[in-house]
Amino acid sequence: MRLSLVMLAAAAIAVPTAAIADQATGWARWEAKAAEILAAVEAPGHSEAKRQSVKDACKGVTGTVIGQGFAFPRWAQGLMPMCADIDDIVGGDREVARRNWRNQCRSIKNYRDQLGKATPVAIAPTAHEKALALASFLGAYYERECAHGLERS
Repeated sequence: MRLSLVMLAAAAIAVPTAAIADQATGWARWEAKAAEILAAVEAPGHSEAKRQSVKDACKGVTGTVIGQGFAFPRWAQGLMPMCADIDDIVGGDREVARRNWRNQCRSIKNYRDQLGKATPVAIAPTAHEKALALASFLGAYYERECAHGLERS
């Protein structure tokens, strides 16, 4: 009986420790994916090579965000929808982008706002900085491409 109580107590202590380790691993993966996306979107120009590098950086983002065994905060989940529309942001088909201009701009603003709500995470010291940097990129894109109507080039 006494051994059962000791084992039960040890298991109760081990579960939170395992959960914290899983969260640390999940956040490390999120930080790495966000850094990869940020580097790709901040590369100069609007070439097909840049577009492809951003698409490559976004590959696996869904697994990174939802496959970690815990729920990221809403702002951190913003990587998924942003990556779904990133093609238009970094140099997709300009005619398609023009036809979808209002929807695209509304989405960009939503992604910017969502990532802009990032707060510090104790086990992921650079996560909120990366989210804010992505929000800043999206904000600059919004100002350049959306704030002045269809006058964009």
